[in-house]
Amino acid sequence: MSAASAAAGAAAAGKRRYWIYLLLFLLAAINTADRSALSVAARPIADEFGISTVQMGYLFSSVLWAYLFCLIPAGMLADRLGTRAVNAGGIILWSAATALTGGAWSFTSVLASRVVMGVGEATTWPAAGRVIREWAPAGERGFAAAVFNTGSYAGPALGALLIAWLMSVAGWRMAFFGAGAVGIVWVLAWLTWFRAPEQAGFLGAGERVLILRERGGGSTGRWRRRPVSWPCCSRRAFGAPASPRAAPSIRSNCS
Repeated sequence: MSAASAAAGAAAAGKRRYWIYLLLFLLAAINTADRSALSVAARPIADEFGISTVQMGYLFSSVLWAYLFCLIPAGMLADRLGTRAVNAGGIILWSAATALTGGAWSFTSVLASRVVMGVGEATTWPAAGRVIREWAPAGERGFAAAVFNTGSYAGPALGALLIAWLMSVAGWRMAFFGAGAVGIVWVLAWLTWFRAPEQAGFLGAGERVLILRERGGGSTGRWRRRPVSWPCCSRRAFGAPASPRAAPSIRSNCS
């Protein structure tokens, strides 16, 4: 199937799968916005709890401590339990940790909430990658991945503005409560609408067939590479023609 015919088939099948891409965009945005909220509220938190510059550095990096150790186990959980459960559980955990930051009473309590946040946030990228593999047709996976990754930049850019505004009108504690609440709203939408393509009731029949047909496919683009014959490459490197006894496909690739 040519790239043009594949694109035409995808357009005719419908675009309701784009709602899943939007949910992934919002997931990445909430993840990074919650993670960066501390940088906006660092000064009032440091003043209230007497946190030093070094201690604040520990708080900033503590999310990544847990993230580092939990990322691979999170991917294994996504394989075992499925993306619906893992994404929901992850955002519930880190949203709770974000809200609990608003109830912190000391440096240690903020540190603990940040570590828990890192555990929850580690689920996002492995599970989202699997969602893209399950939902995006082969010729559209780059686009789906770009939509998802764009959320990781939109989160800090827009989240910082929201956190700063909430702090200005209600204080830093309410800003963290509000940030945590956003994640709970997302998970309600996720659990309501997200299913595997085989089970998603909002998909049309043509779009479902397209997704399932191309789930195991590779690139459908015009720049798809031909298979490489390494014996052929070595012959070309030294200026030798392909052997006449080689298979026709190998002789073709050597030309």
